[in-house]
Amino acid sequence: MALIRIFNKCFIHLAIYSIICCLIFMGIANQIQLPTFEDLDIKDLNIDTSLDYGPDDGGAEISQPVAAFTGADKDHGSMMIKAVTLIRGQVNGIVRLVQVGSGPTLVSGIVKGLYPFSKHGFHVHEYRVTGDCESAGEHYNPTRENHGSPFSVQSHVGDFGNLVADGLGFSRFHVTNPKLSLRGKYSVIERSLVIHQRPDDLGMGLNHESRKTGNSGGRLGCGTIKFVSIG
Repeated sequence: MALIRIFNKCFIHLAIYSIICCLIFMGIANQIQLPTFEDLDIKDLNIDTSLDYGPDDGGAEISQPVAAFTGADKDHGSMMIKAVTLIRGQVNGIVRLVQVGSGPTLVSGIVKGLYPFSKHGFHVHEYRVTGDCESAGEHYNPTRENHGSPFSVQSHVGDFGNLVADGLGFSRFHVTNPKLSLRGKYSVIERSLVIHQRPDDLGMGLNHESRKTGNSGGRLGCGTIKFVSIG
């Protein structure tokens, strides 16, 4: 009995110590400042763009939002387009997007303020953010397909799957999305990125909402996808 009491005391002390350490680390994490648009420089967009995508198919026209920034009125072939999103709301973060020619879009970012070890649906929505995250509208789905994962046959243009938080509530990610484009008629520039409250079931649930949103629930944070540069 004495050994059991000693074990129970040690276990309780260890649990209290672990909780205190977790709270301290979360406090430190919440003090970390993410950059603002004013802090950004093109040289900061350091996503690896060395992949060889082969020749451009010449079939995509530059999107109207990009043309408005650059004065361009024609396809830019294999040129690189960069965009960035600042996520604001109950969670905060920064996401960088890069596309070379008509190749897949490289997406890299960091989000803070998530619950430790949680998963959250992450998608492109149809409108730019003009107020709260509800102003972003529904999932961007110009091809009228069912919701899925980025690599499933059926999926929305901006289905990213899930962000996964670490023990401090941060999510760092670097992914390639073959369906997402920063150019052409399906460009996501001036649309929005939204982080949801719940995990995305990737369209594998048994209800209609699964095929529409992945049952990801409400919206924790969002931001407009803003053009940065082309060249």
